[in-house]
Amino acid sequence: MLIKSIFSQFYRVVKSLVFVGLAGACFAVISLAMMGSWIIALRMRHFSVVMLLLSNVVIAEPEVEVINHYYTVAVDSIGEIETAVEAASPLRGPNKTYHGYTDSQVNWSWWWRKEANLCRISRVESKVTIEYTLPRLETDPRNFRVRGVWSEWFWALKSHENNHGRNAIAIARQGEKAILAVEPHTDCTVIDQRASAIAAGLIEALKLRDAEYDKRTNHGELEAGELNDYF
Repeated sequence: MLIKSIFSQFYRVVKSLVFVGLAGACFAVISLAMMGSWIIALRMRHFSVVMLLLSNVVIAEPEVEVINHYYTVAVDSIGEIETAVEAASPLRGPNKTYHGYTDSQVNWSWWWRKEANLCRISRVESKVTIEYTLPRLETDPRNFRVRGVWSEWFWALKSHENNHGRNAIAIARQGEKAILAVEPHTDCTVIDQRASAIAAGLIEALKLRDAEYDKRTNHGELEAGELNDYF
């Protein structure tokens, strides 16, 4: 179905451009997924090719989509909070249960145009999809002490996960600038190869940045602290 959809879109674009007599440039999309806060996942998606003609150099702010997922933690008393979070969390590693998780996917798109027998990238866009998984408290609304402790700890945890999201956005911006700066070349295929190499290299850099951040903060524990610290 995916291949059929790609070729269907390709046909419509080509048909439109042939009608207006345009000779286009190549559009390539590379889609790579970055690591989450405790597990690394790298996914390569398809390259799509259509024909476009652009006259201006364009770089845009990354488009960011945020998706929140929650798991419920039922608590009646302060002493139950830590045990309840550990039991309810679906975020389980080999030797550790995690309380929060961030999964980000960075997509770069670029267009090139050919002038004076040289291909040059004229437009770059990026999209970052960030999915957060976090705990949600379920308790009696009158249980003010539990709610107060939870609120302080939760926002410290969320701040750590948000920093992983910011890392992805920063890499998206860096990729836009680096891809737009690719040197012109007579072979447009070379332009695509160089842009793809930049994107892949930045994903590796992002994985390293997130890994170092988690190591430095012990996956946020040194920032958010232990739940018992809020009692």
